[in-house]
Amino acid sequence: MALSGGSRLGPYEIVSALGSGGMGEVYRARDSRLGREVAIKVLPAELANEADRLSRFEQESRSASALNHPNIVTIYDVGRDGAVSYIAMELVEGRSLRELTAAGPLLPLRRALAIGTQIAEGLARAHAAGIVHRDLKPENVMVTEDGLVKILDFGLAKLSLREESGGDSMMTTLAGGTSPGVVLGTVGYMSPEQAVGRAVDFRSDQFPLGAILYELVTGVRAFQRPSAVETLSAILRDEPAPLAAVAPQAPEGLRWIVERCLAKEPKERYASTRDLARDLANLRDRSPQAAVAPPVPPRAEVSSARSLFPTKWALAALGLAALAAAASVFLRPHSAAPPAERSIAILPFQNLGAATDDEYFADGMTESLITDVAKSKGLVVIARNSVFAYKGRPVDLRKVARELGVRYVLEGSVQRAGGAVRINAQLVDAATGQHLWAEKYDRPLTDIFALQDDISNRIAGSLEIALGSKSSRETSRRTGNVDAYDAYLRGVSHTHGLERSDLAASIAMFERAVALDPGFAAAHAALGSVYARKFFDEDPSREWEEKAGSEIRQALSLDPDLPEAWVARGNLEWTLANGFPHEAAVADFRRALRINPSLADARRFLGRVYYHVGLFDKALEEFQQALRVDPNDEWVVSRIGNVYLYQGEYEKAVTQYDKVPKLQTAGERLLALSYLGRQDEALAAAEGRIAENAADYDVLAVEAIFLARKGDRAG
Repeated sequence: MALSGGSRLGPYEIVSALGSGGMGEVYRARDSRLGREVAIKVLPAELANEADRLSRFEQESRSASALNHPNIVTIYDVGRDGAVSYIAMELVEGRSLRELTAAGPLLPLRRALAIGTQIAEGLARAHAAGIVHRDLKPENVMVTEDGLVKILDFGLAKLSLREESGGDSMMTTLAGGTSPGVVLGTVGYMSPEQAVGRAVDFRSDQFPLGAILYELVTGVRAFQRPSAVETLSAILRDEPAPLAAVAPQAPEGLRWIVERCLAKEPKERYASTRDLARDLANLRDRSPQAAVAPPVPPRAEVSSARSLFPTKWALAALGLAALAAAASVFLRPHSAAPPAERSIAILPFQNLGAATDDEYFADGMTESLITDVAKSKGLVVIARNSVFAYKGRPVDLRKVARELGVRYVLEGSVQRAGGAVRINAQLVDAATGQHLWAEKYDRPLTDIFALQDDISNRIAGSLEIALGSKSSRETSRRTGNVDAYDAYLRGVSHTHGLERSDLAASIAMFERAVALDPGFAAAHAALGSVYARKFFDEDPSREWEEKAGSEIRQALSLDPDLPEAWVARGNLEWTLANGFPHEAAVADFRRALRINPSLADARRFLGRVYYHVGLFDKALEEFQQALRVDPNDEWVVSRIGNVYLYQGEYEKAVTQYDKVPKLQTAGERLLALSYLGRQDEALAAAEGRIAENAADYDVLAVEAIFLARKGDRAG
């Protein structure tokens, strides 16, 4: 039923028609109660007359109305006037992304990134609320005059009635909820799992966002073919032309993001859309291109509703075979950042020696290289904790690079026999698969430091970076005593254990190292650190604190540019006994980072100090930087969740905690759930945790709070 200007629907006076489509007629209208203009969608009569579908429509609309976010069109009202059902929503003046990209040349890169970032942020908000769009496409994205992005039609894709053939869109009727076996979405932008009727989740929205990003920077659609069926087949089986070939101006980070979003299997996309939004925002902020672009001219006949509908729907290609499942991949508990142009992961060197206890030597060689290369300016080097997650596992270097967010990967092997050592090493550009160099080194064991220098210099030369000064590197870790170095490496291997025996063994080895060579600065710093660990974890007596301080001071007197010593000093001094000298600790951690910007411990401890004094924005910045170089640091992941909790960002907090399985029942996560109104869920999780561990006093305290709020003071 077409409405004319001046007619009314409830409190809304129709002003003019805006468009029509498979979901109904759309009008510009005026809300007589609030005096504002709105967009009114009038539902088709066949939908309005079917109680089941109308109920689903109202349910979806109520869910979508809760999405209060600047990048999502707001739903104001759902109503019925006689036989007419309608929905009132925010009226957006601007153009759809489809109209914007069709109007002229490609958008400037930074503007394209700004648009993509806003889409991702809107999706992340919806996904945090458990709502999936299911039909993201350029027609459903509006750009206002001042560049603000608005996503349209959340949840409405489930309600399509049309099954007409032709055009480049397709949907089928959904009889009840989202179920496997039903194709839902728009050809060219639907995910592979949608195309074959599998169940979808938030990751299915990441796929069309990848297609939109591809289109924004190339000017061509990622999967367009002559017919809808051929396009669907391409989505299932083909990869789009490489972004580097079609749009050479696109930065490496964007190519990485698009490739991940367009992965055929959902598990290979982002584990959190919030991480996707953050990666795009970081890339946008680093883009050198000017952000200024001509404003979108206002057009009276363009609204949030006008671009909601294509003119036709195509018949679903229900006979398409399902895509074979891809091999499972190793997923960390959170997502990596896009690779910087100069970023590297040095994987654990494989021990090829005859003696099985030579593992410590191979591991020590890896750590020494990480330490040396990390002092390079302008190079992100992944920390030991994250790269050693791959120790002893067969690895796909490209996959490792994606998971750790790096461009380059170094791998190698070590074989020690008698007084000689053989090292094989190769550096790979994971973005291209190209081997930049491969080398075999045979040296006497006494030349181990010169050998490490050779490898570090080859890496630096290949990546065109500057290593830290050779004198600094030699002063910090060099010793002319092979036995002292051997003891040092054995001590380092024990510091990564968690048992008391490991701590005792590491203390014994570092004490042996400094006894064999009193001028060995790195050994003094390591000994001071394990003495401090003894003081903090086992025996808080003055003796251990004094011994730790003495060794750290000795290390700094031998080498004032040893970053690990500055971290150890800041960590030791920042205690209750010393009155938490915040400024002094910050100065020590900052000095360590000036020497080694990739030192994860300095970042995490600096973030901890800021967190302690309530500087949450600064804490969040440092924690995120720590994750950049140590993506597997679960402690940092949990602290980021705590920051969000204390800032009142409860949904962000829950999303963060959910990245680590053991945090699913953490007391802080349960509090965040409670603040979100999910009290019963939080209480059930608390009771489950207590059933497993009745001595978990943190969760017991949280459970008591929940019971008290419910009025169960006896419980």
